[in-house]
Amino acid sequence: MNNEHTTGRMSAAEIALLTQAEKDFILINLDPKMQILLKDTSEVLFFMGDDDYVKVYFVNGKCKQYPACLKDVIIFLDPEIFYDGHKSYITNVKLATGSQSRGGWRKVFFGDAVETSRISKFFKAGFKAQFNKLHPERK
Repeated sequence: MNNEHTTGRMSAAEIALLTQAEKDFILINLDPKMQILLKDTSEVLFFMGDDDYVKVYFVNGKCKQYPACLKDVIIFLDPEIFYDGHKSYITNVKLATGSQSRGGWRKVFFGDAVETSRISKFFKAGFKAQFNKLHPERK
């Protein structure tokens, strides 16, 4: 999000230019449960795009699916916490506990959670920089 790249979604600069009316219009058109979720994302490990749905993975191990697109969800996420580093994933870097290179991408871990997120090889450096900023003790 504060990484300027193209995954088919708006950059942080483009999001900053949206008027409140434009954001409200996008939010109103989202599923009501997704609207509520976006007000408090502290328990979200990551968002995963799946065609016309977004799967949301939580710290309690549950996953919920909502009719939405990642390009609409990203507008409402804190760019200091969530990293848009893959076409199908938006990762909560604050809750991430580490990552491991898997050839062309990075696998992101969240403590004891079974589910993992992904970062594209093109955005590994940006993810590491944001991870180190939020977790200076793990450098």
